[in-house]
Amino acid sequence: MKPYIKKIANAIIVIALISSSFYGYSRSLDPKTFKSGLTFESIKVEEDLKLNLILDQPENKLAIVSLSSKDGEVLYKFFTSNKKHNQQFDLSHFGYGEYEISITSEGETITEKIVYEFPEVLKPRIMVTHNPETNLVVIYGRNLSEETYISIKDSKGKIYYKNKITKKDFNEKLNIKNLRWGDYTIYTSNENLSSETKISKK
Repeated sequence: MKPYIKKIANAIIVIALISSSFYGYSRSLDPKTFKSGLTFESIKVEEDLKLNLILDQPENKLAIVSLSSKDGEVLYKFFTSNKKHNQQFDLSHFGYGEYEISITSEGETITEKIVYEFPEVLKPRIMVTHNPETNLVVIYGRNLSEETYISIKDSKGKIYYKNKITKKDFNEKLNIKNLRWGDYTIYTSNENLSSETKISKK
């Protein structure tokens, strides 16, 4: 391998290693600075619902750090006078949502909002599909916490099917070939969400 090609290959490997080391981390691009010289930045670990806090100050001044929920409940609080202080907060017990980290140094307080977005893949979902050619109706449920109620009614409100499912994830397959021709509505309801799907039997 030629020297310049080898250098390029090594550079690519280094970049790949650096990129992989930051996977799952969201670092603050705006470190906060106090008049006292103290600086801090927060690093979110999205996958594990953890928050890493890095404090740096020129002198051993007392700093007060608190982490609160969106409702103002103090979840963590500590004091430090170290010039350098790294602290990790475990938020997995509290779940996704908004948090506020507040730091006070020499009478000055700076507050930063931290948001952990609920992953789309974990959100509760109910989806209904209907294949007119096969008369097959499939009801998909994902990440549901309580009982899901399913019913099929005609245009006059008459119930042709009713069921309760207690599974978190399910695929409910219904063959409606024996239903009379006409319009029907499939109702699904759960603690998390509900839906109405119109179908036609021809």
